[in-house]
Amino acid sequence: IGLRDDANIVWNVYAEDAGIVGYDAANFLSIEPGRSFLNSYWAGVRFFREREHGFTFSAELTYQFGSIETNLENDGDFDFNDDDELSIGAWGLESFLAYTWDTPTNPSIKGGLTYASGSDVNDYETGDSSTFFTPAGEVHPRLGMMDLVDASNILAFNLGYAGSANRHSWGVDLWHFELDEVDPFVEGAVVDTVLYDAGQDLSNELGQELDLWYNYQ
Repeated sequence: IGLRDDANIVWNVYAEDAGIVGYDAANFLSIEPGRSFLNSYWAGVRFFREREHGFTFSAELTYQFGSIETNLENDGDFDFNDDDELSIGAWGLESFLAYTWDTPTNPSIKGGLTYASGSDVNDYETGDSSTFFTPAGEVHPRLGMMDLVDASNILAFNLGYAGSANRHSWGVDLWHFELDEVDPFVEGAVVDTVLYDAGQDLSNELGQELDLWYNYQ
C-alpha cells in the first residue's frame, strides 16, 4: 500500500536542554511551498486459516517506511540533528488464534495480540519516526468494542469466548492495552526536568476493557 500527501505542510519539532521533545502549540504545523508532507508505504505478509469449526488463525506482519516532512530544531545543547524530514521505519503485527467446537451453540475460545510500534525521544534525535499508523480508518471493533485506541503505538492482548445459534450470537472479551512507547510530547508536557533526569518516565500501561455482547440478526 502506498500513500502520498502532497500538502505543503511541515511538522515543527524541537528539543529543549532537558532532553524533552516538544512543539510550539501555536506553530505545530507550517506551510512551506515545494514540500510534500507525507510519503508512506506498507509491505506485509499474512498467513491464515479460516474454518467454520476447528482451528482458525491469522498472523499478519507489516513494515512501514517512507518520510514525513519536518523542521527539526534544537533549542539548547541537546544532541538533536537538524533535518528536513523524519524517516519512517515502523512495524505492525496482528494475530489471533481460535478453536470452535461443532455443536449446536458453536462455542469458540479465542485469543489475540496486536502490536504497532511507537517513537521515543531517541528516534527524534536521529531524525527517525518509528510510529506505525494505518492508511485508513480502523475496522470496528478491531481493538475492543469501545474503540478507545487505534492500531498505532500500541501493544494489546485479548482473550474471549463466543457462541452462536440460528439468529443469535453472544460473547465476552477481555482486553489489556499498553503503549509501545510513551509519546515524547506527552512525557515532555507532564514530567518535569528532575523526574526526567532521574529516569522516572511515565508508565506504558493504559488499562483494561471488558466487553459483554449479544447480537440478533
